[in-house]
Amino acid sequence: MKITYIVETVSRTDETIRPVLHLANTLATSHDVRIASVFDRRGEATPDVSSQIAILPLSETVLQTDDPVNEWSRQPSELIPPDEPSYRHFTRVDDEHVRRFLTRCDSDVIIGTSPGLNLCVARLAPERAAKVALERRPYDETPAGVRDGMRAHYGRIDAVVTHTEADAAARREALEHPGLLTLAIPNAVPATSFPPSHTDSRIVMASGQLSDANRYDVLIRSYARIAASFPDWQLRIHGAGPLRRDLLRLISELGLHNHVFLMGRTDPMHAEWAKASIAVSTSQRDPFGLSLVQAMRAGLPVIATDCPAAPGEIIRHGVDGYLVPLHDIEAISRALTVCMGSPAQRKSVGASAYATSRRFDPERIKDQYQDLFAKITAGRRTSIARLAKFTQSLIDPRQTGTVPAFNPPLPQAGSTTCTVGADGTITIRPALSHRGQAVYLRSRRRDTPRETSWLRFPCRPIPGSPRALPPAAAIGPVDIFRLGEGRWDLFTDNGHGSRIRLTADAIDSRGALQAALRHHHGEVTHAVPYATEDGHLAIRSWRRLHHVEVTGIDYQRTAIVVHGRYIGEWGETSAPDLVLQRRQQPRTTLVVQDVTSHEQSFHCRIPVDELMHRRILREENWDLFLRDEKTNCNSRIGRLLDDSPNRKLTHRFPELVVEEPGAVDLFHYSEDAPRVAVRPYYTADNDLSMVVTELE
Repeated sequence: MKITYIVETVSRTDETIRPVLHLANTLATSHDVRIASVFDRRGEATPDVSSQIAILPLSETVLQTDDPVNEWSRQPSELIPPDEPSYRHFTRVDDEHVRRFLTRCDSDVIIGTSPGLNLCVARLAPERAAKVALERRPYDETPAGVRDGMRAHYGRIDAVVTHTEADAAARREALEHPGLLTLAIPNAVPATSFPPSHTDSRIVMASGQLSDANRYDVLIRSYARIAASFPDWQLRIHGAGPLRRDLLRLISELGLHNHVFLMGRTDPMHAEWAKASIAVSTSQRDPFGLSLVQAMRAGLPVIATDCPAAPGEIIRHGVDGYLVPLHDIEAISRALTVCMGSPAQRKSVGASAYATSRRFDPERIKDQYQDLFAKITAGRRTSIARLAKFTQSLIDPRQTGTVPAFNPPLPQAGSTTCTVGADGTITIRPALSHRGQAVYLRSRRRDTPRETSWLRFPCRPIPGSPRALPPAAAIGPVDIFRLGEGRWDLFTDNGHGSRIRLTADAIDSRGALQAALRHHHGEVTHAVPYATEDGHLAIRSWRRLHHVEVTGIDYQRTAIVVHGRYIGEWGETSAPDLVLQRRQQPRTTLVVQDVTSHEQSFHCRIPVDELMHRRILREENWDLFLRDEKTNCNSRIGRLLDDSPNRKLTHRFPELVVEEPGAVDLFHYSEDAPRVAVRPYYTADNDLSMVVTELE
C-alpha cells in the first residue's frame, strides 16, 4: 500500500509531530511511505525519519504559471484559514505547491497532520484515495474559522483520528457528516534502547513547556510542603518557556534552591526519564499525554492531575499511576509522599506502568491504522460504536498481562549510544553506519601534551550483549584517571583513514548519579558524557587529589552558609580554613576560620560584610576553597559527583541583598549607602563561586 503524509516540516520536530514520524517509520517496514513536507528543502537533516521513507520537499517544486512567483510569495494563503496558527507561515506560493502535489498524488492513503493541511486534503486530494485527518489539537481549542472549514469540507474526509476518546466524542457530536469515521488511536511511543528505571534515584521529574498550561507553580508549591521530610530528594523540571524567571523567583521565595531545579529544554527525554524514580504532571490540559507515556515506558509511577483529555484515559489510579484533582496542592503533596516514602510502592506501580505502556508500542498502533486503512479502501463503513469497541479491545490496559522482560530494540544504523555504568565506566557504541574500529577522544585543553591530546579506545564486543549489536569502546575507571581534568570531543574512524565526530544520539548517564557513593577515600576521578550545543558527543572529566563536595547552601541575615563533605586524601584535620580569592585584579585573598567539621561533613559560614569591606569594583567574582591545615593545600569547593556536566545552567541560587554603610567605590562616591547583592553560583566547571554586585 502506498501511504503519503503531508506535513509542514520534519526537520524541526516537537512533541506533536514526533509521534507521527514514529508511526510513519513503523508503517514503512510494510508499506511504501512518503512524507511530503511543505517547508523543508532537499538535504536538510531529518534525524527522526527512517531511511526507508522518501522525503518530498514541496518548496522545490517548479511552478508553471503566468503570474510572477515573487508576487505570490508576498500574498497570504488562500487555503489555510486565517485563524489557524500556521497561517502566517503560508503564502500563495505554498498554496500552489500543496495544490499541485495533492491533485496529482497517486497514493492509496493520504494523511494530513495539521488542521490547515487536513482541509487541503479534504478539498484537493483525489476521490479514489483514502483520506485521513490526524487531529492533534482538541476540538474545543480549535479556532472558529478552522471548525467552520471542518464542517464545510470534512464530508470528503474518510476518517478523523484523535488521541483521546473524549476528543473523538466531541468531534462526532460537532461533525455530523454521513459515513465519516471518527475514532481515537493513541500516540505511538517506541521503547527505548535503555533499561527501565530502578526507581531508586531519589529524583522526581516533570517535562513540558514552562507555561501557564503546565502549572509548574502548583507543582513547586506542592513540593515545598514535603521537601523538609525528604531532604535528599530533588525535583527536576525539564523544559523552556516564558515563565522561567517567575518560577525561579518562586523557588527562591520558598527556599527550594537546594531541592528544585529547572533543567532547560531536553530533547529527547527518554534517557532523563530513566534517571528518575517518579514522574509528575500538573498540567491543566493535556491533549496528548506524550510525557506521561514516555515516563511509563521508562518504568516510572506517574502522578498526574486529572485534567480533561489524556491522563484519565492513560492512567489507572493506584495501579500504574495516580490521578489527583486539578490544582489541588494538598492532593499532589500526598501522592508524592506516598511514592517517595515507599520504595516497594514505587517499584510495584512503576512495573505496572511499564507493562501498560506496551499498548503504545508503534507496532500495536500500526495494526490499528492498517485495519482502518483496509476498511476505508475496501469501501466498508463500520459503525462508529463497533469500530470504537474494536479499537478499545486493542488498547485496553487490562489486557497487558504480566510485566514483560526488558528486550531492548536494536539501535538504528545512524544511532550512537553512550551509557555510564554503576562503577563509572563509560561505554560508547558508534553508529552501525560508521563501521568504526575505535573511539578517539581529543582534548580541548591547549596545554595538553601532543602524545596525550588524542586517546584511542578500541571497539570490542561487550560480553552479554546481543550478537546483532555493534562493538563498543569502554572507558573504565583507570582510563578516566588518565583523562584528568578537562573536556573531550569524541570521534570514530570511518574505515578509510579519516575520523568522524560522533553525535549524541542517546546518552544514558544514570550511572553517574552514583558517583558520590563510589568516592570516600583516595583521589577523586569522575567523568560525565553529554551533548554539546551542536548535538555532538563530549565528555567532561575531573581528577582531584582533594575535593570538597557541596551538599547545600543556606542563608542567614548577614551570611551565607555552605554545607558539604570532604572527599579524597585529606589530612587529620578538624577545622580547615575557608579561603576566598578574588578573580579580578587586584587579586585578594580572604581567610575565614568559621568552619565546623563533623567526621567527613562540614559547614562554613561566609560573612557577607567581609566581602563588602574588600569590594572595590561594581562586580566581583570570588572563588571558594578549603585549606587543609596539615598539608596547607587549597581544595576547590564544588559539586561534581553526579550526572551534570555544567551545573551553571541548571542550579540557580538566590541573592542576599544588604546595605553597605561607609563603602568607598572606585567609580563614584555617594552619601547614600549602596545596596549590594551577594549570590553563590556554580561555574561552568561545577565549582562554587560568589558574585558580589552593586545594585543600581
